[in-house]
Amino acid sequence: MELNKILILVFLIIFLFSFSVSLNKIKSYFDLFKAQIAPKESLDKEKIDIGELKKEISELKKEFEKIDSQDWKDLKSNLEDMEKIVKKLSEEVGFLSEKPEVKEEKIEEKVEKEWCEKIQDENPERDKIIFNEICWMGSENSPNDEWIEIKNISNNKVNLNDWQILNGDKEIKINLSGEILASNFLLFERTDNDSVKNVKADLIYTGALKNENEALYLFNENCQLQDEIKAFPNWPAGDNTTNRTMERKTDFSWQTSKVSGGTPKTENSTGYEMIKEKEVLLKIPQIEITEIMYNPEGNDEGREWIEIFNPGQDSGELSSLNFYENDTNHKLILIQGAEKFLPGEYIILSNNPEKFKNDFQNFAKTLLKSSFSLSNDGEKISIKYEDGILDEVEYNQFLGANGNGKSLQKISGVWKEGISSPAEENKEMEIHSPVTGAEESYLLPSFPQPPPSYQKILISEIQIWDTTSVNHDFIELYNPNLDEINISGFQLKKKTSTGKEYSIRVFPEGSVIPPQDYFLWANSQYTSSTNIQANVTSTQTLAKDNSIALLDLNKNFIDSLAWGSSTNPFLESSPFPQNPEKGRSLGRKWFTTIIDTDNNQEDFEIQNPTPKEKNG
Repeated sequence: MELNKILILVFLIIFLFSFSVSLNKIKSYFDLFKAQIAPKESLDKEKIDIGELKKEISELKKEFEKIDSQDWKDLKSNLEDMEKIVKKLSEEVGFLSEKPEVKEEKIEEKVEKEWCEKIQDENPERDKIIFNEICWMGSENSPNDEWIEIKNISNNKVNLNDWQILNGDKEIKINLSGEILASNFLLFERTDNDSVKNVKADLIYTGALKNENEALYLFNENCQLQDEIKAFPNWPAGDNTTNRTMERKTDFSWQTSKVSGGTPKTENSTGYEMIKEKEVLLKIPQIEITEIMYNPEGNDEGREWIEIFNPGQDSGELSSLNFYENDTNHKLILIQGAEKFLPGEYIILSNNPEKFKNDFQNFAKTLLKSSFSLSNDGEKISIKYEDGILDEVEYNQFLGANGNGKSLQKISGVWKEGISSPAEENKEMEIHSPVTGAEESYLLPSFPQPPPSYQKILISEIQIWDTTSVNHDFIELYNPNLDEINISGFQLKKKTSTGKEYSIRVFPEGSVIPPQDYFLWANSQYTSSTNIQANVTSTQTLAKDNSIALLDLNKNFIDSLAWGSSTNPFLESSPFPQNPEKGRSLGRKWFTTIIDTDNNQEDFEIQNPTPKEKNG
């Protein structure tokens, strides 16, 4: 017999004794027990609970002592037989101790949470708890760093048990609990506690906020709407580019936060206001980047620095400035000097002030620390106030000062290498050379020597796609001069239809254009799938409504071309009004010679592609 049947019989005996059943029933159950136990070879002996059986027999003995009957002797004999059987079984099984009691867990039916529904035309109460700040765009580190902040605007603490926060499609479902004190905040972060650095989340939730066509609802424990946000099609505030958050104003309207990252678990800012260029110049001084030590001689770790200069008449607060390396904002920390940026003053930005002062031991002027790491190949650096650019420089290795102990310096508006002079006026290099038949003297040439005058290099043809691929793009340049032109360090840039600027390619050392000949940039996919022999390639692409520009070593614009319709394009006079079709190009006109009237609309025409050949 199986073990569970034995235990059921024992429990039935206990149950019957508890209610004083008749001795005849006791006897019958005993006979049944004995009949089942007898064929012990059928038992699963490893599972028999001998201790439990012995315990029940002991209980039966106690009950029998209460019985006043002629059957006592028979019953007693039966009990003794039962004991013998159990003893023998216990010896065969190999244990005599009782098994530990196992408590039966109470199993409750799991009921799924009921979520509130937004009732059409229901107006939010907004009398206790409100949405106070929403980071729907994520952080500079990740677009997934979203968070939601609520605030208690009442004068009393509020019990949040069974309050709910839902988004439009219920991908976000937050069930609240606990209390929130008067005027306090609660911060809910998406997925983990890393969405806001150095601020602990009160709750972690899952689900993403969409950047458009979204909604958020806050319900109390009775599913009454307490607050709502509608983002149809766009959020009322916040900036996806600068990662400024959406903050609540006292009138329940919304504003964009003053700083990137917002004000989690603190009072909201005064809000961000677009500052026009003229307003910037009234509030802060004119600032120029005037010297760059991007690749010191030897080990350059911690020995890079940048010089900025105030050429204007107004002072400014250093705390208002931001330093950007490409698109990364680096914090500026005052190490020595005053907090004001005075007219005519030079200031140094260093990525390691201790090493800088070791290199320049007598330096006693204003010194700021920042965590930049300048590229030895070149990159874009800028000084900004809020989002307003005060000065921006895009240097490259072809300008010089590449590991030879010199720095790049801006002298008379032109960038060139020179003897480093941090926080001092930049000067032309003095070249000491002997003069035949006379005493030695100092000559002061410009360094490097200016190139001889020549006609400008022209953008002569572009293709933005062909019938095979949208990435089959090229830009053709033409040298109309009778001399070879060295364009090492020159570069091509583009702007998209929205005016966003990208570098297409900086031309490597040794890049030259023969006289009255061509130089071709092409997308790397184009050259790999055709027989086109491009001089330089990159993965950048051209598209409809773009514009391009050719810049020389000193970032002076040489030529530019715009087509279609775009925002703030590179162009000469007027853009060419059409986008070239697939398999067609936009080429500069020829009339005995190449045409250049400084007007894109008049100088170009749509044609069949002729890369590195005469247009027409």
